[in-house]
Amino acid sequence: MVALSAKLARGMDASVQSFLGRRQQMTEKRLYLTAFIYFVGVFLTGVVWWKALIVAAAAALCWYVAYGRRIIIGVGVLIFLLGLVTWAGLVPAPSEWGHLFEARRS
Repeated sequence: MVALSAKLARGMDASVQSFLGRRQQMTEKRLYLTAFIYFVGVFLTGVVWWKALIVAAAAALCWYVAYGRRIIIGVGVLIFLLGLVTWAGLVPAPSEWGHLFEARRS
């Protein structure tokens, strides 16, 4: 009986280790995906690449320390969509928004 329970414990340890290993890999992939979404989204809106890289690194760091992961992913997707729409030319670049608002006021 003791030998059987020891065997089950070793099997469970291996399965738990396997699960934790897969979870760690998924976490790393999500971290890279978050950084990529922020970088591409900000870059496509017309920001210089190194500033986009800083924003992506900040978002990835916030995601890594679990500071509002759902919000960070959601905002990243919105920024990515804004970047795609700007890149496609459907919306003017953010640098021109101030001029458009001023023209609209007067």
